[in-house]
Amino acid sequence: MKKRIVKTVLPLLAFMLATAFAFATDQKSSEDEAQTGEYIFRNGKCESITRGCNNQSTTLCTYDDYQVYSENNGTSCRNVMYHQQ
Repeated sequence: MKKRIVKTVLPLLAFMLATAFAFATDQKSSEDEAQTGEYIFRNGKCESITRGCNNQSTTLCTYDDYQVYSENNGTSCRNVMYHQQ
């Protein structure tokens, strides 16, 4: 009887641990990361940049003479960002 319980419970326990570790080590994909941040619309697409806009004034935030946006919608950028010096 003891062997039967061990043969049934151990594989189930191993499966549950493997599932738990799979979720615990799940990392954010680069595509998810690309959906947040700062973007410019150049060459017909929205490109990710690092500018440091702080949205604290009414002065438009620019990067290499391009307007900076806070959302990437795939083929377009939206939500204009502002910057205070």
